[in-house]
Amino acid sequence: MEMPFVALLGLAAFGCIDVYAQTGIKIQNFSFEDQDPANAKLAAGWQQQWLGYTRTIMTGSETWDQSYAIKFSNTSPPADLSGAVQRVSLNQATAAPVKVTARVKGENIQDLTSDKYGASLYCRVRYANGATDYCITTPKTKNVGTFGWVLLGFNTATFPNGNQPITWIEIEPMLGKVTGTAYFDDVHVMEYRLPSFNGALSIMGDDTTLDQYLVLFKHMLAKGLVGSIAAVTNYLGTSGYMSVAQLHEMQDSGWEVVSHTTDHKDLTKLSPQEMEDQLYFSKKWFSANGFGTIENFAYPFGAYNQNIVHVIQEDAYYTSARGVEKGFNPPGTFPFTVYIQEADSNIPISTVKSWIASAKQNKTWLIILFHQIRTDCGSELYCTSPTIFDQTVTAAQASGLPIVTYSRGLNLVNGN
Repeated sequence: MEMPFVALLGLAAFGCIDVYAQTGIKIQNFSFEDQDPANAKLAAGWQQQWLGYTRTIMTGSETWDQSYAIKFSNTSPPADLSGAVQRVSLNQATAAPVKVTARVKGENIQDLTSDKYGASLYCRVRYANGATDYCITTPKTKNVGTFGWVLLGFNTATFPNGNQPITWIEIEPMLGKVTGTAYFDDVHVMEYRLPSFNGALSIMGDDTTLDQYLVLFKHMLAKGLVGSIAAVTNYLGTSGYMSVAQLHEMQDSGWEVVSHTTDHKDLTKLSPQEMEDQLYFSKKWFSANGFGTIENFAYPFGAYNQNIVHVIQEDAYYTSARGVEKGFNPPGTFPFTVYIQEADSNIPISTVKSWIASAKQNKTWLIILFHQIRTDCGSELYCTSPTIFDQTVTAAQASGLPIVTYSRGLNLVNGN
């Protein structure tokens, strides 16, 4: 999908730069406070695309940033998309990841199977070698319904050509061919060059099976290493799963506990109330049982949609959420799109070593995810032998990459 040419804006390619906060290095009018001098209905620096947009004042609890936002509103299915577009020039001499984020709020946005956009933060990225990437928009990621201000975002380093220097990025808040109203505010662009970050590695277990305590935890404990465990609260203490005391032992040893719901149900197949109960009662259980406030979340089966992300953000359940999308996490990782590499019965140690080498070479954060760890996996796909696990830990240590918890990895790639 091509977008129009708009005036190029300067952006220095140095350090970790918030292009809105730094004098002389900014995308024009990121919060839409400035009116277009030629048209009172538009925001300065933001061109109309397709059916366009209007600049609108927000008041009271409706406001996100200062007073103004941009608005797309349709009372009947429109003939075209609606959008606002601005191009930001980077002219990178060497490649660096760029994170783009925005806030969006929705009112009665129609969910049509024929529309893959809903309310979306779209983009076009042009690289120095002439290649072009587009933001991925799918029915799984579109924002529909009624929801308060939530964060959208992406990182260019996860795109197919993301390891190339970027010439410019066109950023476009948009609404699909649907009825409803969408507001956008607080668009941010950050370029990440972290000179002190040379990559990191996290080892993580999902589901709190007993073998994760006996093998994954005990083996790493003997080597003085920490990891992270995604716990299903109603599984604890049942046959084949670790006890509450064992999970406490892991946390007391420096391991991070991540929420994996109460019952490990596919959240996309539950009613809205049932889905939220899985989030609420899991978080409540951890607090009531002495685990403190759990900050991070892992989707059961990796299944989610934007309605689930809305609830997680609006009700402040968790500050990040991890699925099972395969990949590496670059500097500036968006906290609701965290990638993993999954060790299963089909993955040889040579593949695991290639993941580790890639994370080191490209200076990214690698999460290696384990489920069952057994000598005989049989036909079970989500299973790894103790030998492969031991070889994984040995290769991780030999790489020189810091082996960190999930939270620490997320902080490192965001310059914290």
